[in-house]
Amino acid sequence: MIFRWISLLVFAVLLGGIGLHILLHLFTRSGRWTFRELIRTKIHVCTLLLLEQKLSPWGRFRKLVLLLALLSFAVLFLTGFGPLFFGCRLAGWLLMIHATFAPILAVCLAILAFGWAGDMVFEGRLDAVLKCCFWALLVLSLPLALSMVFSMFPWFGTDGQKLLLEVHRWCALAFGSSAFLFLYLLIRRQIGMEHQNNPVE
Repeated sequence: MIFRWISLLVFAVLLGGIGLHILLHLFTRSGRWTFRELIRTKIHVCTLLLLEQKLSPWGRFRKLVLLLALLSFAVLFLTGFGPLFFGCRLAGWLLMIHATFAPILAVCLAILAFGWAGDMVFEGRLDAVLKCCFWALLVLSLPLALSMVFSMFPWFGTDGQKLLLEVHRWCALAFGSSAFLFLYLLIRRQIGMEHQNNPVE
């Protein structure tokens, strides 16, 4: 299947590019990759999942919504692309799980769009790629969701159902790629901001 191999290639290139970018542009506190810094950075990334005490109630709510969105995306990615990568079809329990988490992610994206829109306004080149990914996720979420919603109704016939499935697949590939890049850049920005606030003495 062409879509399967294209998906494998896209994610391989994307993850490989992220790995290369990490090697070329270090974001450890000392600016060097030592074993100690590697462990410290991994722990730092994990702590980003926690709710900081300094957050306001609205900030805590946004963080919880983001975490729920991450969980939903992980489940949807594994259930959607997992069978594809192994040459299987999405069916049975996996399909039910996939369909259950899809509306959860849609609601989370709607809330995040409302809460983050002001922070993602283009005001220069700084974080431009991050903001492009954010808006791309919101735009792609519409055909991604609507293609499956419309496929539940017998309005478009057999050919229309096939077309909607193809739209859903390609939008899912673009959405997943944008999501991985967005998460990577968001982590880098968050760690960079904390390094600026707490520089090495």
